[in-house]
Amino acid sequence: MVNSKRTFLSVFLSFVPLVCAGFVVGLHSYNITADETGVVIRQVESFFSHGVFTAAVPVFFIISGYLFFRNATTIQVVFQKQKRRIFSLVIPFFAWSLLYFLFFAIGGRFVALNQPVDTSFWGIVLGILFYRYVFPMWYLFALIVFSVLTPAIYGIFQLPKFVRYLVLAGVGVLGALGISLTVTIGDVERTLFAPNYFFYFLSGCILAKEPFFGELVKKLCKIPFYVIIPAFLGAGYVSAMFFDEFWQVFNHRIMIP
Repeated sequence: MVNSKRTFLSVFLSFVPLVCAGFVVGLHSYNITADETGVVIRQVESFFSHGVFTAAVPVFFIISGYLFFRNATTIQVVFQKQKRRIFSLVIPFFAWSLLYFLFFAIGGRFVALNQPVDTSFWGIVLGILFYRYVFPMWYLFALIVFSVLTPAIYGIFQLPKFVRYLVLAGVGVLGALGISLTVTIGDVERTLFAPNYFFYFLSGCILAKEPFFGELVKKLCKIPFYVIIPAFLGAGYVSAMFFDEFWQVFNHRIMIP
C-alpha cells in the first residue's frame, strides 16, 4: 500500500511539471486581438492562453512550497534549505540577469535596441536586481522572496491550525483583488511581493505539513479523468471570461489550480 505522500510525489510530480512546462509556452502564445479576427477565434485563443494554460505557474509555486516543507521538521532544516536555495535560485537569477544586461549594453553599441540601457552604477545594480533586461526572471525573484519568508511560514506552523488557515485566506483575498507590493525603477514597475503567487506557495507549504491534505490527495487520485478534464476545462473557460470580459480587478489565476 503506497502512502499519501508517496502517491503525491510519484503520481503528481512525475508528469505535472512536464505538462505545465508546455502550458507556459502556450500561455505566452496569445497574439490575436479583436481587430484582427472574429470573436469566436479570439475566444478560442483566450480560452487556452488566458484560461487553461494559466494553471502552469501557480502549480509550479504550489510544488515549490510543497517540496520546501515536505521534510522541514525543524527550523534548522528550514535554514539549511534556504542555504541550498542560494545555489538553485539566487546565483542563477543574478547570473542570467547579468548576462542579459551585458547583452543589451554591448549589443546596443552595434544595433538599435528597443530597451534603453542605464550604465550608471545604480542603473546597473537596479537593472540586474530587478531583472530589467530579462523579465522572465520575475519567477525566480518571487521564489527568492518566498524562500526568505520560509522561517516565518515555519513559525505559523507552530501556531493553532485556524491561524494558518486564516493567514492563507487573507493572502488569498489580497491575491484575488490583485493587491501587491511594487516598486518603480525608472520607467519600469516591478513587483516586490505578489500575494496571489504567495497564496499558491503557502498552499504548497500547508499541503506538505497537513495530514488532511495528504488524505485529500489520495481521494483526488481516485477521481476518473472523464470527470476531472471537463471540470478543468470549465474552470479554464470561466477564468478566460473573467480575464477578457468581466471584472478586471478579479485575479483570474486564483481559480485554475
